[in-house]
Amino acid sequence: MLMLSIGSAVLYAVAIVMLACLHGQDRGVHWASDPVSNHALGAWRGVFNMYGYIGTAGALLLLAQFASDRSTQLPAVVPIAMVVLVVSRVLVLWVPTDQPGESTRSGKLHLVFAIASFAAAYTAIANATAALAHGAPAWLAAGLASVRWLAMVSLTGVVVTMLPKLKRAFGAFERAFLFSTMLWFLLASVRMGIAARIA
Repeated sequence: MLMLSIGSAVLYAVAIVMLACLHGQDRGVHWASDPVSNHALGAWRGVFNMYGYIGTAGALLLLAQFASDRSTQLPAVVPIAMVVLVVSRVLVLWVPTDQPGESTRSGKLHLVFAIASFAAAYTAIANATAALAHGAPAWLAAGLASVRWLAMVSLTGVVVTMLPKLKRAFGAFERAFLFSTMLWFLLASVRMGIAARIA
């Protein structure tokens, strides 16, 4: 279990760094207005896909820990949400997004899978935070709770900025949500590692 915790923590740390590097290097995508998936439309597609698969692998390892854990008393919905998260993230990578200005069946499916992944990620976070914070070191419990609020606020922003008049800020809220959820999952991996050592 400890090796799974280390693995998922490392994978999420790498995914965070890769996404940050994408924003710095891919000048064709605007961080505040463009969807993150637009990184897959140009020369940085390979890096974007690698980032996506690394984050998905981290989620899969964390799912294995949540499913087998008996010490933190996680609600049953948490591993279910993680399954949905893993599957929907893979589908987001497999189904291409639309080119700017287009509206295709593939693009609509991509959006549905992206929405499913966001909903699943927050469902897992919202339902697992209290259980993971209980008995955790104070700094870790505070981190889990604080990042959960960041994820909630940024997800609300994502929903609101899907309205046509507010779309210019969509990318900023989407990136805030992605960074906050990856950070939460990294902290959750650390928490599971602590539980594994105690056990």
